[in-house]
Amino acid sequence: MLRAIVAYPLVNVALVLVFILFGCGGDECPAGSVAVGDRCTAVDAGDAPDANGDDGGRDLGPGEDSATPPIDAGQDSCVGSGAEVCNGIDDDCNGSIDEGVTTTYFRDADADMFGAIAMSMSACAQPSGYVVDSTDCDDTAPAISPGAIEACNGVDDDCDSMTDEGVTTTFYADADGDMYGVTAMAMMACAMPIGYVATGGDCDDTATATYPGATELCDAADNDCDSSPDEGFACVRGVSRACTTSCGSAGTGACTATCAVPTGAACTPPAEACNFADDDCDAVVDDGVGSLGGATANASTSSVVLLPTASGFIAVYTTAAGIFARTFGAATGSGTPVLVTSTVPTAFDAATNGDDLIVAWSEFDPTASRLSARRFVATTLVPYSGTATLLRTSTDFTFFSEMAIAMTSTQVLIATSQPSAIGFTRSTNALAAVVSGTIRSTADDDRAKLDLVVDPATNEWLLAFENGGALTVQFVSSAGATVGVASPLGAAGGIEVALAPASSSSAPGIFGAAWIEGTTARFETLSGSGFGASRTPVIRSGPTDIRTSVRVVGATAPLLDPVGLTSSGGRWHVSLFDGPSAAAARVELGTSVIGDGTVAPAFTFYASPDALGTSRRATAVVGTAGNRVLLASETTVWRVGCP
Repeated sequence: MLRAIVAYPLVNVALVLVFILFGCGGDECPAGSVAVGDRCTAVDAGDAPDANGDDGGRDLGPGEDSATPPIDAGQDSCVGSGAEVCNGIDDDCNGSIDEGVTTTYFRDADADMFGAIAMSMSACAQPSGYVVDSTDCDDTAPAISPGAIEACNGVDDDCDSMTDEGVTTTFYADADGDMYGVTAMAMMACAMPIGYVATGGDCDDTATATYPGATELCDAADNDCDSSPDEGFACVRGVSRACTTSCGSAGTGACTATCAVPTGAACTPPAEACNFADDDCDAVVDDGVGSLGGATANASTSSVVLLPTASGFIAVYTTAAGIFARTFGAATGSGTPVLVTSTVPTAFDAATNGDDLIVAWSEFDPTASRLSARRFVATTLVPYSGTATLLRTSTDFTFFSEMAIAMTSTQVLIATSQPSAIGFTRSTNALAAVVSGTIRSTADDDRAKLDLVVDPATNEWLLAFENGGALTVQFVSSAGATVGVASPLGAAGGIEVALAPASSSSAPGIFGAAWIEGTTARFETLSGSGFGASRTPVIRSGPTDIRTSVRVVGATAPLLDPVGLTSSGGRWHVSLFDGPSAAAARVELGTSVIGDGTVAPAFTFYASPDALGTSRRATAVVGTAGNRVLLASETTVWRVGCP
């Protein structure tokens, strides 16, 4: 040991100092170690006893002397506890102090317990002014830190990279100063900017009278911003809308300055349509689109009766050779004339019901007057028998000078004029079980004008007749007796009367009556009131002037005479004989909506192209559901309607 001390003088000096300063002797370190500084260093196991058996130290190597430091590859320079702890010492002898065991702390200048990530240090203990959290986004403001309450101040108070989220107010630009702004022009702010308001929804920011909840005005604007302009008014000012023209058609016109539906001249009529109406308000029906043509020559020399069938029309007419019947298609074509009787009649009439056609006529000679009839299949004009059926005779040759006939599904009733009375003849549709008598007395001679129609609701008949110079209507029972009280037509007498039941489902039990009164054609609607013996015709509207003749009084032909009436497709159709002069007389056709019978109809007329002359006076009309009307003069039959 002594030799070792001598051999290594510097080491020996160090050991002496340790012993003196710390009082650390060999017995103060555990076996196998020595004190080096303030720690004990283990003796290297590689220090085996020397070969010469001295004190156990390493023998000097070749060329070594006692002044040369020992060369011992197994000797340690640091002997520690092994695991690094945070103590400022290289515990694991790896040349690094406290590696992996320090804590990173961050500068917290504003003392809000959140530090700035850009200012950090690692230490074993938390230095003053430092914290372990590094999420402060502004270390100069104590109120700014993660989790702080966001205030509306333009600052990210809670450090979530968003400014004033959830705490701003939406404001809307209000250019017109009505305290409502434009929803599409919005901004978020902490305080209301100049020119902005807190309420949106203004639909016109240039008009102070326009905003949600404003009073709606008649100005075509949406004043209350509910997407509907001028609501509460009849229409939107200046906007085109449907209206009723001066002639009753459906037109269009601009809503007025007071938001009212246009009327009269302000309502523009539509183009003319083929519908039996004057759509374009030029006082002419179906001009340019309908047809008053398709004329078929007819051999009549006096009068014509037109009737409907399931497939078209029948014309029954007289010539010098007797009475003939002829079929006409609804649109085109006509059949071959069929002889009904070779007798030239005093008067005649015809009626249809289903596929039955009955033609009745009267004739007289110096000894008797006779009433006869014949039955045909309506669609084919095939007769049921080869001869006519004689229904009634009279020794008074004035009987049966005027007549009217109507049919139900089971009976035929023929009303005839006779001196101071209206007579009747009733039979089955097969012209059997004939009964005759008097319907009522009259104050007229034997040439009183008559017309007769069936009431579809009751199978009773409605009779129009001349009585003391005045036209009268009265219901007639199925037995041929009058029912209830007669009602006058108009205020004065007349000639040429025509009746027709309404075809419109909106006017059940309604009838029309047309007649000539002086130089004026007139019209009334009527219905039946009561039942049985109390059933009485009731005037519902009228009388209405259909037309006043433009011909010169005293013309060869009676003015507007004769008159025909029918209904079809919800319209009345009336035919007259008139014209600009006696030399240019013509058959004319007028039409009007039926309605419910309470409003007087307004008739408009077709422009007839045919000048018929003063001797051609016979007219009749008949309608079908196919928008067709048949119109006849003495020599011509026209189809009127749509192509």
